Amino acid sequence: MTLFGGVGALIVLLVVFGSALALMPLLIAAASILTTFLIVWGLTGVTDISFIVQYLLALRVATATTSPSSCP
Repeated sequence: MTLFGGVGALIVLLVVFGSALALMPLLIAAASILTTFLIVWGLTGVTDISFIVQYLLALRVATATTSPSSCP
């Protein structure tokens, strides 16, 4: 299901940007989500963090990095 969402986002970005630059927001989102998961994974060694919190945090980071209007 995530793969379909990624492909759909790529298609929309290709239409909007009209070039290979459409891959850049997806690459930035993938890198920031993985980095967030690594940081949260490190925190689980010190404290107890549920998977739901990890997912919501990664989702927030992904939306903040891909759409500048959603940044606080």
